[in-house]
Amino acid sequence: MRAGEIVGMAGLVGAGRSEIARATYGIDLANAGTVTVCGRKLPLGRPDAAIAAGLAYVPETASLKALPRGCQFMKTWRCY
Repeated sequence: MRAGEIVGMAGLVGAGRSEIARATYGIDLANAGTVTVCGRKLPLGRPDAAIAAGLAYVPETASLKALPRGCQFMKTWRCY
């Protein structure tokens, strides 16, 4: 991936999309693997670290209508 890219996942029901997203974001603890953002390895199971690194988690059940009016949904993040 390159700086500024937005990544999404697609797949059939039961393929593990939600599980991968939740583990990447730190909601669920992964059994193996790493998440690296801008060269920095994030601790597993720490959503606060994911947020600080600029990651966002939008569950598939989220509705854009549920976002507060004027909410800035996307920001630009840079790796130095």
